[in-house]
Amino acid sequence: MNKLVDLLIDKIGEVCVDLVFTNKSSGQPRGVRVVHSFTPKDNSWSEGEALPIVRVCQHKGSYLSSRQELSVVVVGAIWTMGDVAAGTRDIKKLADAIGGLTRSRQVGVYKLTTPIDYFFGLETERSREGIQPHPVHIVTFYLNFTT
Repeated sequence: MNKLVDLLIDKIGEVCVDLVFTNKSSGQPRGVRVVHSFTPKDNSWSEGEALPIVRVCQHKGSYLSSRQELSVVVVGAIWTMGDVAAGTRDIKKLADAIGGLTRSRQVGVYKLTTPIDYFFGLETERSREGIQPHPVHIVTFYLNFTT
């Protein structure tokens, strides 16, 4: 699955290449960093120092007789200097870019299955969708692939 994660990091980097958001530490615009992670969220998000960032996390997989099914969690987070409306607008831009993976579903030998499931908010629990710890805004994707 690491091969899929590495390929997906490159692919997400391509679809997010034109996005720029404010970095809290410097106050300057910065492109989105896409990194491999072993957990979908990180405590640094509460401080906003590492943002903007997209974390790609291995989730689960199944080996079948003729193919493999793999799942990956992708979590994007931004920090905004603006109000809640500005943060909502910016996180939707990031979500739209990542959702662009559906336009070219092939990632190496892996094929993204559609539709893809995503939600806005801090928690991975569905009952807490949409809750944003402003000024940090988060979007979570669950991507499924087959070989």
